[in-house]
Order: sequence, then structure tokens, then C-alpha cells
Amino acid sequence: MSEMGVEAGNLEEARKLYRQAIEIGGNPEQLATAFISLGWLEKTAGNLDKARSRYQQATETGDPDVAAQALQGWAGLERSAGNLDRARQLYKRILEVRQPPTEPGK
Repeated sequence: MSEMGVEAGNLEEARKLYRQAIEIGGNPEQLATAFISLGWLEKTAGNLDKARSRYQQATETGDPDVAAQALQGWAGLERSAGNLDRARQLYKRILEVRQPPTEPGK
């Protein structure tokens, strides 16, 4: 629903809907997805600091798949903003998050 608001150019309506989803909560994956979506929206609106904050919040849910998705969005933001060293750090964190745990003795 909020994607329609963005497509129609109504960023404020989309922002409101994402914030409502965050307030309602849900399981960690749903909450993280709302943070990621709000991060994307803030990036689209040019609010880079707010976008960074939302991506950061999404990485803190404990789900490695969602954290990797948030880190990818965040790294793309930094790359677009010309912060290549920071983007590189975030891309490396994706690899760390996605790396399967090693078995003892291997």
C-alpha cells in the first residue's frame, strides 16, 4: 500500500504508513522490513541521515537475512553519496552476516 503512495509521489503518506507498521510491530522480520522500506523512502526523499538510521535499526533485529538486506540498502546509499570506503565496509559486513557458522574441528 505504501509503495503506491511513493509511486504517486505522495512520500508523506507512504512515510506515515511505514511508521504505523513500525508502531504496530509484528515479528522481527516484518518490523525489519518496515525499517528497510522506510530507509529506502527516506533515501528517495534525500533524507540520508534518516535513511541511515532506519537501515541501522533493521540490522538490529537479529535475523541475518534481513540484516544483509538492510546492509545492502545502506551500502548502496553510501555508494550513491560518494562514501565509497563506508560502502565497502558495509558490503564486507554483509559477507560476515551471511557467512555460515563454522563447525568445530574444521
